[in-house]
Amino acid sequence: MTVQPSNSSHKQKCSTVTSSPPVIPVSAEEILDYSFREIVSEKLPEFATKFVARSGPKPKNEDEKVDAKAMKLNNNQLSDISGLFGAFSTVLNNPGNLTWIDLSFNCIRKIPKNFEEFANLKMLYLHGNNIVDPRQLSILANFRDLISFTIHGNPIEAEVPNYKWFVLAMTPSLKSINFTGLSRGDQKEADRLRRQMTRQQQREQQDQDM
Repeated sequence: MTVQPSNSSHKQKCSTVTSSPPVIPVSAEEILDYSFREIVSEKLPEFATKFVARSGPKPKNEDEKVDAKAMKLNNNQLSDISGLFGAFSTVLNNPGNLTWIDLSFNCIRKIPKNFEEFANLKMLYLHGNNIVDPRQLSILANFRDLISFTIHGNPIEAEVPNYKWFVLAMTPSLKSINFTGLSRGDQKEADRLRRQMTRQQQREQQDQDM
């Protein structure tokens, strides 16, 4: 099933609103916090030298990397996050082990293909960004352990009112969307849409094989 945005245009500035802290499955000592650091995408290649974490595990020397399960980059000015994994690699021993990334309140419009490198994500926060196209959310299907996802406060809410079902159909592991737990009705509708999407994919595959 293809979900398309409407034809109206959106121009949205980076949001500076803050949200109440969620309950997270990691300890404070495992969170590397780079929120409110005025980080822009162009500076990601210089991440380790340009920016200092507000809190989190500390390296013993300048050349040492640390271990962390969560990264907070909320309330910055990121628009292009294709260089995020590389940036994290300059401060983390293994960024692929991250289970929670908070990118809320930035200027993000697209989720790049290489975001799949964060293969162990369980929580991903993207609320308060500039995402409008639901096709950007297809990548969520690659995160088999994702249990919490946020995207409220993006233009997609107005452009595609039924985006929630698309997200739930793509990620059957989800337990919460936009800080709200799923009802039985949510799960039933997601299952219905998932079956519909599967049938459509099968028909398209059959057409290609003919």
